Amino acid sequence: MVHAVIYCMRGWIAFVAFIEFGNAAQCFIDEKQFLSGHIFIHDDNEPVTTILARTMGRYCLLNAVIMTHCALCIDHIPIIVLSILTLSLNILMYGSEAFYYYSAPVNFYICFPIAIALLTIICLLIAPVFLEPELRRQKQIVIDSDEEEEDEYEMYSKQKHLRTIPPSLPAKIKKNQ
Repeated sequence: MVHAVIYCMRGWIAFVAFIEFGNAAQCFIDEKQFLSGHIFIHDDNEPVTTILARTMGRYCLLNAVIMTHCALCIDHIPIIVLSILTLSLNILMYGSEAFYYYSAPVNFYICFPIAIALLTIICLLIAPVFLEPELRRQKQIVIDSDEEEEDEYEMYSKQKHLRTIPPSLPAKIKKNQ
C-alpha cells in the first residue's frame, strides 16, 4: 500500500503544476500587465516585449507539464530528478533576475515562486524514503510470481515428459534395433 505522505506530495506537486499553468496562461493572455507590472521592472526605455512574454509562457508551460508528470508518476525516480532540476532552474531564473540582474523587484511575485520551489524540492528529496518500502514490496511480488511460474513450468514439463514417453518405450526401441 502506498504511504499517505506520497498522496499528500502528489497533491502538492499538482498544486505547483496548476500554479505554473496559471503563470503560462497569464504570460500568453496578459503579457504586458503581468510581466511588466509584477515580475520585471517596467522601464519606458526597455519595455517587456511579446517575445519575452511568449518565451516565459513556454517555460512556465514546460514546468507545468513536467510537474504534472511528476504528480502522476512520482514512483519513478528519473521523473523526480527531472522535477528537481526544473524547480532548481526556476529558482535560478527568479533569483538571478531579482538579485543578480536587478531586472525584477524583490516582491511577492518573485519570492513566492522561489519559496514554493524550495519547499517542493525538499518534498521531492524526501519522497524516495516513503517510496522505497513500496518499491521493495512490488519487487518481492514480481520475484515471487516468477518463482511460481518457474515451478509451474517445471511441473508441467515433467508431467508432459511422463505422458509422452512411456517407461516401456526404451525397451521396445532396443528390441527393434
